Amino acid sequence: DKITNLQIEEYKAKIVKVGKIKNKTINNHLTALSKCLHCAKDWEVIDKVPKIIKLKPEPFKFDFLTVAESEQLLNNASGIWHDVFLVLLKTGMRKGELLALTWENINWERHQIVISQSMYARVISSTKSNRIRYVDMTREVYKCLHDRKKNRGFVFSDDEKKHFSMRRINDELTRLCKKAGLRKVNVHTLRHTFASHLAMAGAPIQAIQGLLGHADIQTTMRYAHLSPSVFRDTINLLEPETKKYNFGQHMGNKAHLASAFEKVLKANNVDNSANTKQKQLPKELPL
Repeated sequence: DKITNLQIEEYKAKIVKVGKIKNKTINNHLTALSKCLHCAKDWEVIDKVPKIIKLKPEPFKFDFLTVAESEQLLNNASGIWHDVFLVLLKTGMRKGELLALTWENINWERHQIVISQSMYARVISSTKSNRIRYVDMTREVYKCLHDRKKNRGFVFSDDEKKHFSMRRINDELTRLCKKAGLRKVNVHTLRHTFASHLAMAGAPIQAIQGLLGHADIQTTMRYAHLSPSVFRDTINLLEPETKKYNFGQHMGNKAHLASAFEKVLKANNVDNSANTKQKQLPKELPL
C-alpha cells in the first residue's frame, strides 16, 4: 500500500537511464507488478491500485533463415538433431511445445501433429495460447518421424529416455550454425523462418496465425510485409479500370463468350448465319 504512481515512474526512469534493458522487458516488469497489485486489491490488502503506464515498445525486428540457409543448416546436421531442427523449421512449433511432444500427439492417418501442451522448467502445461492446434506434416517430416516411430514417450529424448533441456537445444543449434558457416541464431528464429517462408509463398495471414497458434492476429501481421500479394492486391485497386479489366474473367465460359461475340457481330451488321460461306468481318471490332 506504500507503492505510489511517482515511485513507479521513478523506477521506469531509472531503468531506462541504465540503457541495458529494452522497453518490452521493462513492460514485462510492470505487468508482473500490476498483477501483484490487482491481486492485493482483490484480496482487500490494499484499497486501490496505482496507475501504471507502460513504455512504448521498440519496433519489432526478427531474423529468419532463407530457404538456402535452412537447407545448409539441415545438411550439416545428423541423427536426432537433424530431426529436431527439421521439425522446428517445418512446423513452427515453439521450443517448449517440441519438448512436450509425445508419440501420442502424432496422428499418422491424417499426417498431423497435435500440439496440445508445452514444457517450461521441466513442467508440462497447456500451450501459450491455451489452445490445441493441428499442423500437417510435410512428407519429409512424416518420414523422419515414422522412421523412428515408437508407441509412447517423448518424441525427442536423450539416450536415457529423458527429454532434452532448452539450454541443450540452444547449444546444439549454436554449434550447428558454426559448423554450417551461418550466423548465430536461436531456436525461436526457426519459428520465424517457418512463418516467413509461408508468407513469401503467398499463404493467407489467417492460415499462418492458425499454424503458429497466435491468439491475436496482430502478432502474425509482422510477417505480412513478406507476402508478395497482400499489399500488391490492395494497391492494384487504385489502377484505372481499363488496366484492371479482365476480358476472360467477365466472360466466364464459352457459352457466354459466344453470346457476346454474336452481339458484336450484329452491332456491326455482319452476317454470321450458317448459310454464309464467306464471313467478312470488319478489321476492328469495338470490343
